[in-house]
Amino acid sequence: MVLREIDDLSVINFGEPKLWDMPKTVSQIHERGKIYYGGWERIPGEPIEDYLRRGVEICGPERNRAILYAKGEGTWPEADRTMELWYKLQDEIYPR
Repeated sequence: MVLREIDDLSVINFGEPKLWDMPKTVSQIHERGKIYYGGWERIPGEPIEDYLRRGVEICGPERNRAILYAKGEGTWPEADRTMELWYKLQDEIYPR
């Protein structure tokens, strides 16, 4: 059985996100009424805004596909600043 098809499961997290086709995987999880919890591979030296922009694009226009777990090396802004930037990027990429 595929994880995304288990009725009692509502949130899915994968280790090693670099092994997955994240846009396809997140879409498949969302289509089954589940939420992806996690992050995606961060490119060494990648600025936080670029990392989050890729995440917004991975998650698509729906705003409830993922619970962000920002990961990767480097410094990270405080959680509230990270989410402010996430919402700003959502509005830029997928205006309401």
